[in-house]
Amino acid sequence: MKNFILIILICSSSILFAQKKVDGLLSINEYYGKVVSKFNGEHFWVKHNQKYHLYDKNGNSILKDITLKNQIDVKKYETAFSIKGDVFIDYDKTKIKKRFFSISNKKPLSNYVYSTIIPYDNGTYFTIKNIGKEKEYIYLDENLKVIYKVKPQLINEMNKQQRNPFTSKDKNRIVFGSYNDGLVKNYNPTTKKFGFNDTNGKLIIANKYKSVGDFSEGLAFFQNDDKLFGYINTTGKVVIPAKYSKQPYSFFNDRAKVLSKNGFWGYIDSKDQLVIDAKYKYATNFYKNHALVRENQFSSILLIDNTGKIINAFDKDLKINFQEQANVHQTLGLFPEYFTHINPILKQLVDFKKGIFIHKNNKSGLVDNHGNIILDFKYKSLKDYNNGLVLAILSDKSFKEKHGLINEKGEFIVEVAQSKF
Repeated sequence: MKNFILIILICSSSILFAQKKVDGLLSINEYYGKVVSKFNGEHFWVKHNQKYHLYDKNGNSILKDITLKNQIDVKKYETAFSIKGDVFIDYDKTKIKKRFFSISNKKPLSNYVYSTIIPYDNGTYFTIKNIGKEKEYIYLDENLKVIYKVKPQLINEMNKQQRNPFTSKDKNRIVFGSYNDGLVKNYNPTTKKFGFNDTNGKLIIANKYKSVGDFSEGLAFFQNDDKLFGYINTTGKVVIPAKYSKQPYSFFNDRAKVLSKNGFWGYIDSKDQLVIDAKYKYATNFYKNHALVRENQFSSILLIDNTGKIINAFDKDLKINFQEQANVHQTLGLFPEYFTHINPILKQLVDFKKGIFIHKNNKSGLVDNHGNIILDFKYKSLKDYNNGLVLAILSDKSFKEKHGLINEKGEFIVEVAQSKF
């Protein structure tokens, strides 16, 4: 009887940990060999022939034959395929348009009418909607409800002032930005100056700045005519005078990254006190009172609190993809989202106490926030660790790859394998 029960338990365990196989491959950036497919904790997508399939974390098919726009460089923060909660964005190559789609209902939330959809970390979107020959420039909230429509007069005036002003997605980002703290950027194409208006179109902060950042925690950076940077509040009052010669970042947890003239990051608070000295070549924005910093490429990555106290120093052989290295020549050529971006490894370490690091041998592994190795550094690529699961590519000695979703024991919960034909 005992033997029978043991057999049952072994069989049950085998069933419990049996992996599921699905057809396809994790989409990768060919140049870097890194995973581009995204996993949000519930869903992930794979490449299947020339199209894409969406699966849940158990390997159940959610949607098939999705068409996506061209892959974006893995080093940038936007990919063609964006999952936010229950919503993802797909693309029709024939119509050359995007739409919103509900994962749970398996139904479109809009038609293919958007030439541009820019998702932001705060859950909002900036879109350009095409209806016939007409274009509408619209801000949407996380439920895809209209927050604000840009007045057609502004677009017409911009078309008069500049040749093809909206052929570049970068210009859309710089001119419009995201909606935050009840305000959106307002650009005067005649004076080429920025201000802010509310969602009723009322100008709240006059157009007098060469550039502005999106609001965060009630503050936004600005650049004056002398090319110096400071911060204003939502009424337009200057709360930190324009004295910074290099581009600063947005406020998180009452901390903002500032760059010294000799090219090192430090952090100020909203009273303009240098709380953490400018001594880091690499640094993230703060997230839940934590940040990741590194003095140089040969030193340890440090997890610090909002006073600069070191929580943990990781092995010197480990690295992550910081937003960018501190540079004395930094300009506004960067996407505005960079200034409000939260590093995904920092989020993993804070929210789940573990994060993906890359060893000096260029293999990826999973490390907890005390530096203990959870998944050894043998993976060609790991991506989007979320609540115990992570997308992985494992390459053996003969360079044969195994793709899929693995747990913290390295077991493939879902194996993604391409059929031969």
